[in-house]
Amino acid sequence: MKTEPIRKVIADDHPIFRRGLAEILASTRDFSVIGEVENGARALELVEQSSPDVAILDLDMPVLDGIAVAKMIHERRLPVKVIFLTMHRNQSVVRSMNKIGVSGYVLKDAVLDEIVDCIRAVIIGEQFLGSGLGQRDSSGVPSSIGISTIDDINELSQTERKVLSEIARSRSNREIARDLFISVRTVEIHRYNICSKLHIKGPHALLRFALANKDIIHAEEKLRNSTDENA
Repeated sequence: MKTEPIRKVIADDHPIFRRGLAEILASTRDFSVIGEVENGARALELVEQSSPDVAILDLDMPVLDGIAVAKMIHERRLPVKVIFLTMHRNQSVVRSMNKIGVSGYVLKDAVLDEIVDCIRAVIIGEQFLGSGLGQRDSSGVPSSIGISTIDDINELSQTERKVLSEIARSRSNREIARDLFISVRTVEIHRYNICSKLHIKGPHALLRFALANKDIIHAEEKLRNSTDENA
């Protein structure tokens, strides 16, 4: 089944950085950029008109800054994930992310992979903090992040394994719910149970865990499907 691309808008008052980021993200698999603007007012307007999946905002912008835009998006209950991409390590903003509806915070000097990881994390309902942003940056995954054998996930139920396989494909909760014929709330419960059984803690730890172990997770899935077919 073809996955719909993750649609993004980018708001930053530095045109070279903004356009460069837009070009890079537009060329990334499963990503599309539907607009890039230079100030917060235009960002809010574009979000309301285009209904993107993700809004990537600088903190310092003319007319409306990133915090003001995030608050308005949150207050108006617009269905978009907000990421701050900024030069500033603002711990007060980090502490207030939940209150203003911000899902991700990454510094501009981050490597591209971290920005991509942030986008993929927030789109499935995780919260993501980039490197250098304090204790909450810890992934919460044990130092032995890899699972060495298929037996390590045997304690998961069949449905939990299916959910884990879909997470390893960077699928959103809504996509997982649709494909497994369950509710989004049920997916969230399965995610919680998976984290509990595998001792995974942290705002975006499950996604990192699934991506780090996707080969073994998908191998287990193939084995399970083969066993079901031969039953």
